[in-house]
Amino acid sequence: MTESTSAGSEDFASLISITTRSKMEKNYIAGALFGRKELRIVKFNDFLIEFLPEGHILLVNNYDRPGVIGNMGTALGSRNINIATMQFSRDRMGGNAISLLHLDAALPPGMLGEILRLPNIISVRQIQL
Repeated sequence: MTESTSAGSEDFASLISITTRSKMEKNYIAGALFGRKELRIVKFNDFLIEFLPEGHILLVNNYDRPGVIGNMGTALGSRNINIATMQFSRDRMGGNAISLLHLDAALPPGMLGEILRLPNIISVRQIQL
């Protein structure tokens, strides 16, 4: 484990970041305080994205193509799964993108595989915070 500090904090007055590595992947996540108490994630890997780190979260890596958002919404709606909030970011038009959905409840068994099989989905993971 390596720890480092810097006086510069990109575009945020208060920023903390962490990089994790495993044999399979490397991830970078950064968070910042908004006001005095509201922590938000502001960067995930190479994507600028703002979200609250709480609840049932669906993290989707996808290609930036028309229909991706609609297909996910239709798949979740067909199982009566409500989307509370959605955030999106992309590296460039038509490139790679990230979709982050806060859900009202955890996904039922088999639903991750169903979303993964949708067109233009690269990977999907469910996170509970």
